[in-house]
Amino acid sequence: MIAVGLPWDGTVFIQEYWSQGLPHYAIANGSTETAEVAVAEWHGVVGRRLMGPWTVAPNTVQCCEIQDLVTGYSGSLIAVSLNTNPIYGLLRAPKPLSGPIDWDKLESILTIEGLNGTGDRNSNIRCLQPQLVFDPGQTTSLKLQIPENIGTLFFEETRPPGRLPQATVTGVTSNTLSVEVRDGSFVVGVQQMPGPAIHEIALAVKIPEVEVETMAAFFGRVASRSGAGFYFGRGLIVRVP
Repeated sequence: MIAVGLPWDGTVFIQEYWSQGLPHYAIANGSTETAEVAVAEWHGVVGRRLMGPWTVAPNTVQCCEIQDLVTGYSGSLIAVSLNTNPIYGLLRAPKPLSGPIDWDKLESILTIEGLNGTGDRNSNIRCLQPQLVFDPGQTTSLKLQIPENIGTLFFEETRPPGRLPQATVTGVTSNTLSVEVRDGSFVVGVQQMPGPAIHEIALAVKIPEVEVETMAAFFGRVASRSGAGFYFGRGLIVRVP
């Protein structure tokens, strides 16, 4: 059985994002060799190719529009191939966005699925970022939109696995949820009183200094009242001027 997600100790990382109503993949190649990435049907075995191959140069991030995966594929999972490896990993197939979105007013990049498939798409954690590409050392403001009663969120000073540099959450605010600092971690509580169905959380995120084009990763953790939980993560494109 193959778990959903791409290997964190690998050299290729994929972040699904939406821009102006269209889905895209940002594919980061952290190796010194060219990578060929493609996606195919997955029904327990690799099926027909759906899109690609995309040729990604060493130490670069390539963005690819993937609308055909939304409109032309009904499966729940897709197989990601890398070079001659037909099953580098599995990702959840992109799905149409729920509810109308005024993209002209939004002027943002939207992500729902986690970096490399981490997290739970059905939890509907939406992350809005003001731009697609960031400069090294920049501090930016991201906005999370989360459903009520999802649980408690933690943003901790932990390095992401693998080769990606870390983007650091340096500040957290919310008008409807409590925010505490515990041992260097930000803890965002759940509002117990009746309130909005969707809560917003503003994150100040420091982009790391890098020498080559890459993605920087930041992670959070959700803990439910039952004790269960999951991690979620996002990849932010960093381009050296």
